[in-house]
Amino acid sequence: MTVRCVGMKFEFAEYLEKQSNKMRKLFYDMSKHRDAKEILEFLREFEENVNEHITEKRVRDMIFGNLAAFGPNRFGPNMLLLTHLVKEESLLEKLRSKANSTAISCQSKCLDSTEEKTSSTTSSSIAVKLSAFKK
Repeated sequence: MTVRCVGMKFEFAEYLEKQSNKMRKLFYDMSKHRDAKEILEFLREFEENVNEHITEKRVRDMIFGNLAAFGPNRFGPNMLLLTHLVKEESLLEKLRSKANSTAISCQSKCLDSTEEKTSSTTSSSIAVKLSAFKK
């Protein structure tokens, strides 16, 4: 096994340190429902910071496709990048998938809610018509 340590700019490490609470909530606190908008906003901001502060293209690509964990203690300014990790198993891709499934779930619930309102409105209008017919 080969381990390679790459330093990062202080500003990027500081950004990761400041985001540690948000990272803990988004990546590891699965007990609470997370809004897709919140997740996608974090991913967009994270990608912007990586592109701004990491100059080596190979390292940037590995962060986006091979990020296995943050550290210490699962969140913080250290990143574990595994070369053998498939992109779908990357921490960022898992989070992106979670955002997509949350958005789909929300859309489904919104559609169900709309259908329920439509069916209850239809039932009410039928009841009104029936009562008008009985008179």
